Amino acid sequence: MTAIGMCAGAGMFVASAAVTFMGIVALTVLRRFEDKDDHLLRRSVSVVLGEDGHDIAAVAESLKKLGAKVSDVEYEKRMDDDKKHIVATLDVQFPDTIGVPQLIEAIETVPGVRRIVVQHHGKHR
Repeated sequence: MTAIGMCAGAGMFVASAAVTFMGIVALTVLRRFEDKDDHLLRRSVSVVLGEDGHDIAAVAESLKKLGAKVSDVEYEKRMDDDKKHIVATLDVQFPDTIGVPQLIEAIETVPGVRRIVVQHHGKHR
């Protein structure tokens, strides 16, 4: 980018235009070979389970059945007063053909789920 700007500034307009064109063509062609996940959505899913709730593995399994991939799990057991509960935050990657409502419905089928929060990836509460 700097070299193209310097060429243009020095009055070498043909060279700067040619290199700019070659750069655009190269970036357009190489983009087709990149390993990108254009059709995948990433969300952070926080689930609150009661103390008597099933393991967080049941939540992950229900998401996998839907076609989602769970990449990371943060797990916390809270012992506040007499209300004990488990809070798990999962990083979930799923196809854009699956909507967030379907994601929530899959998690709701797990016994003991008290609360579900779905956020854009990286924004934890």
